[in-house]
Amino acid sequence: MAGPESETSSGFPSKGRIETLTDGIFGIAMTILVLDIRVPVLPKGISTLDLQHRVLAIWPKFLVYVLSFVILAIFWVSHSIQFRYVKRANRNLFWINILMLMLVAFTPFSTHLLSEHIEQQFAVVFYGTHLMLIWLCLFLHWYYVTKGARLVDDDINPVVVSAVKRRTILVSITYFIAICGSYFSTNMSIILYAMIIVVSILPGRIDRCWDSVNQ
Repeated sequence: MAGPESETSSGFPSKGRIETLTDGIFGIAMTILVLDIRVPVLPKGISTLDLQHRVLAIWPKFLVYVLSFVILAIFWVSHSIQFRYVKRANRNLFWINILMLMLVAFTPFSTHLLSEHIEQQFAVVFYGTHLMLIWLCLFLHWYYVTKGARLVDDDINPVVVSAVKRRTILVSITYFIAICGSYFSTNMSIILYAMIIVVSILPGRIDRCWDSVNQ
């Protein structure tokens, strides 16, 4: 029989079960990304120089793989931090997470599309829109659990609540700017995607708040 923490009183999976499913989906999606990078089919006896050229020719796949892997890692960390504050789960929280995980599981497809057609504006827009939607899901998740302290402690630090909302919205806006910028330069959009990663990794106000809570 399932343990007392396996389901909520409404019959939906508990916070712990949702976290377990989330970890599994992220792990699978991050692993599948590498399957897009295949060793070039080469004739026997090819020279070392030709081998180097063939491998370097698939640099877009390596670039997009790194981008997507690190982005998924950022999503996973952000979701994990948010869930540290969640004290209970309900039906709506379950389906918000399912929506986000559906988008996360779709990441290998958008990654493959961009790596195969990195010079095409449609691929750049598709990739950026997909990632922006995941960030918006993170915002929806945080807004829902913290609105009126619905699923978090009543004394949650309002600075933390505001900082998380601000970060998720700013990142979403940056993706939107990058998408619009693709009409002028797809390279500029790719650079902005990479800059989002750098900014997301660097410690910010939310990280300082989080550190103070765990001291």
